[in-house]
Amino acid sequence: MVADVVRLRTARRLRGRPTGGVGAVLQIGLPVLEGALERSVAVAASMDARGYGRTAPVPPAVRHTTTVLTLGGLLGVCTGAYGLLTADGAAYGLPVMAAGVVAALAGLRLGGRRSVRTRYRPDEWGVRAWLVAGSGAAVAALTIWAASYDPQALHPGVVPLVAPELPLWPAVSVLIGLLPAFVAPVPPVVKETPQ
Repeated sequence: MVADVVRLRTARRLRGRPTGGVGAVLQIGLPVLEGALERSVAVAASMDARGYGRTAPVPPAVRHTTTVLTLGGLLGVCTGAYGLLTADGAAYGLPVMAAGVVAALAGLRLGGRRSVRTRYRPDEWGVRAWLVAGSGAAVAALTIWAASYDPQALHPGVVPLVAPELPLWPAVSVLIGLLPAFVAPVPPVVKETPQ
């Protein structure tokens, strides 16, 4: 909205119209509100296209059970916490709190059935993927080994100021980190269906 106001004020100034006063505010305000409404409708349409807010049909009995379990569980947690904080409630505080946690979790799990989500299907790990992961682990292990084997090689002195030497093992271990550039798995090509 701020960008719209600046843009409209600049356009009015370039046209030689006043940018201050009640009349200018009214003439700038309407296009700003119209632009904000158009953007919100576009965001709502894109969210709807991505399936945001869709729910599966759930029978009323399941909805009521979810509500009772969730609210009853939270009430049980509050009662149990109060019982744990009082002197006489230590005997019933912990069991009531545990029952409340179990009921709240059951209600949340039952309520989660209303959400319609796609399932994540991870890519299979082949030899190339293991080489990529292994190269990162090898770089870390060799660099740690080089730091413990010759600590002065990775921490050159500054007095007197001289050019540092390139130690062999850390350089080789860093070069192993280039292995994924050659062996990384090729991502699968996703074919789009015509709409």
